[in-house]
Amino acid sequence: MLPHLPLFGGYLRTVYLFFIAAGLLGWLLFRRYAPLDRPTADRRYFWALLWGLLAARAAEYLIFAPLYLGLTDIVREWTYVGVAFWPGLAVGLTVLWRRSRRAGEPAWETTAAALRLLPAALAVCWLGALVDGSAFGTPAELPWALESGLYSPKAFIAAHGPAAYVFNPRTALDLTIHPVQAYFALTCLGLFFAAGPVKRRLKPRRFSALVVGLLALVWLLLGFLRNDDPVLLVGLRAPQLQALGALVWAAVVWFTESRTTQTEATA
Repeated sequence: MLPHLPLFGGYLRTVYLFFIAAGLLGWLLFRRYAPLDRPTADRRYFWALLWGLLAARAAEYLIFAPLYLGLTDIVREWTYVGVAFWPGLAVGLTVLWRRSRRAGEPAWETTAAALRLLPAALAVCWLGALVDGSAFGTPAELPWALESGLYSPKAFIAAHGPAAYVFNPRTALDLTIHPVQAYFALTCLGLFFAAGPVKRRLKPRRFSALVVGLLALVWLLLGFLRNDDPVLLVGLRAPQLQALGALVWAAVVWFTESRTTQTEATA
């Protein structure tokens, strides 16, 4: 089993550095992939990033409103984390697409460029989550399982209270757990390297749908190994339910591509 490294357990103080690194990496890659001159690419990227971050923060505050309002522990049991990514991505991509279209730029090509870089940025973010100890996994007895530390549910309860972890009492024991953050990081890195050859074979609209769909599948499947959210519906956690919505969006965009192309050609 992996040792509990001293670097682990920085709470959010450490992971923010990885978020900044992911943003800078995304900016450099977007300038490379986007079919825009650099000043225009900079403007499109930073506006999309800004609105995406604002949407993610708003979703987080909305979910944790009961905690801020000091409501009872029964209500606190229904507060959960991990719900900021998909709202932020949806708003960020929408802003990027609309601004590009209004400016007469190839909106879907610009969106595809953003999604081309996204898995690489996400890999950095998940590496930050691994170092930080957030988004921890379910109990596991595997050679690569993480030893106790801030990854220990017992330590989590000591820091955040039993109400935050009441949805899975079994994990109150000192157990080794899945390094689910590493699973996410490696999968996203694989998607990034595989996206290059695929992008050359697909139209931008379908490439965008494919990337979103694959990321949604990753969130859906690996979500079963996350243990920082309660199970809400049919055995699924909140990020998994959002991922199902992203899968529906990807399917609609993929299967309406030919019809949209035919309509634009006729016009």
